Formats: sequence, C-alpha cells, structure tokens
Amino acid sequence: MIYDLRLMMVVLLSASGLGQVAYAETLLRWKFVEGDAWQITVDQHTTTATTGAGKPTGIDITMQLQLSWAVDSVDSEGTAQITQQIERFSVTMRAGAAEPVEYASDSETKPSGSAADIAAAVEPVIGANFVVTMSNRGAIREVKLSDAATEAFASIDSPALKQLFSPEGISRLLAQSAVELPEAAISVNGSWTQSSKIPSTLGTLKQDRAYTLVGQEETEGKMLERIEITGELVVEPSEQAPGSSKLVDQDLTGELLFDAGAGRLVSSQSKQKFVTERPYREFKIRVETTAETKTTLSPR
Repeated sequence: MIYDLRLMMVVLLSASGLGQVAYAETLLRWKFVEGDAWQITVDQHTTTATTGAGKPTGIDITMQLQLSWAVDSVDSEGTAQITQQIERFSVTMRAGAAEPVEYASDSETKPSGSAADIAAAVEPVIGANFVVTMSNRGAIREVKLSDAATEAFASIDSPALKQLFSPEGISRLLAQSAVELPEAAISVNGSWTQSSKIPSTLGTLKQDRAYTLVGQEETEGKMLERIEITGELVVEPSEQAPGSSKLVDQDLTGELLFDAGAGRLVSSQSKQKFVTERPYREFKIRVETTAETKTTLSPR
C-alpha cells in the first residue's frame, strides 16, 4: 500500500491541533486601560408570592440601574481605580389590583404618592460619584464615596434603598457582574467558586456560587467565553434575626459571557428562587421569591 505522506502530515497536524484545543487553558483577566469608559446596566425583575393564610398575595418589582465607569488609573499589577456614577434609576411595583407605583429618575413627569417618596430618597444620589478599586481578577477591594455621595446616601430614609446604595450594597451589586475570576488559567469544564454573605431578616445569607467555563460562543462576530453559574443559599443563624421564618427551598442558575481578548465582561444573567416558611396560628405562611437579574457592560 502506498501512503500519501502529505495527507498523513495533514492528519497528524490536525490531530495535534485538536489535542491543543481540547487541553488549551484560558487566563481570564480584566484588561483595564486608563481612559476607558463603559456603561453598566442592571435589570432586575423580582416576584414574591405569599400563601397560607387568607387570600394569596403577590408583589412584582421591575428595577433598572445604570452606572457609568471611567478608568482613572491602572497600576503595574493591573488593579484599576474606577470612578463610577449613578446615572439613572427606575422602578415599577405592582401589588394585586392596586395602582402600580412607577418612578424613573429621568422622567419629566413629577412623581406623586409612593413614587414621590422613592424620588425623595433616590434623586440625591443620581449623579453621585464614588471610586471603586478593582483588581484584574474582578475583585472589588474598596468602594470610596465622595463627600457629596456620602451626604446623599446618608439622607436616604428607606432601609431597602439605603442598603442598595450603601458602599456594601454597591459592592454586592458590582460583584454580581464583576465576578472574581479564577487565580490560574482554566480549561473547558474547569470550575471555581465564590462565596458572599448578606444580612437579612432570616439571618446571614451565605451564597456559594460555582462557575464553570463551558466553552466559547460567537456573539456579534466575537468569540466569547461562556461561563455557567450555579449556586446554593444557606442561612446562618444571627442574633439580629430571631424570626421564625426558615429557608425550605432554593435554586440559582445563570451564565455570563466574558471577552478574554478585550479583557472585560460582556453580560451576565441569573435566576434565583428561594422559598421560606413560618408558622402563623394554625397556618404555615409560605413565601416564594424569584429574582431574575441581567447585567450588561458596553463601551461608551
């Protein structure tokens, strides 16, 4: 049998190339450049359904937060100082047959009723600047408020909004999109984990997230790294939360797209559900909450 050496070389080189693809590793890092400017948009839709005593009730909340990022400086290790500004906030709340509450910071219509209360809390922080120190792995090391931002945030009366716009709240919000990347290069199907803690009326909520690099996906002509997200929520007892509610079910799934060439997140989305129960007389009150969050980052 006569072998075609050229064909054999093609086959061997192809096999070698396939082997390299199969075992290739990717170092995921943000590549900050001084002067870069981005827009971050966070959209969140939350539904809460309560059953167990009387007529079932539900609350539907749609929220959008827009921030600008401006990279002020980058050190030799790739850690950036980023000035961020809250540019827009909007929320729509629906509860049963009641008239919905709607507020948008850029609306020309003067808010009234509950929307006016939201406006009073939010409007002072629109345009507020704060500086975030962020490593090239996406770790939020510090959130420093300007004097004006500190004064604006301190004036917020709503506990929920105060928590959202506090340095800790901002850090948690940014951590959802600026996921801390793995320390070493990672191959397809490789995973890493990240944990966070949030105080709540149930106790301290410990969120363990697992990230798995599942491969590449072409989006608008670019090959992006697709990373799947799963997670588990655990309640740790707290003296500040002596309530009788218990977490009985939870689930977290999602994915994010990362541009390894450009060195930045493109988008992330997640869906989290958790169910709590508490006794009330002869009833058991069950509350099921589902939150869908999508974050996009685009150059300006």
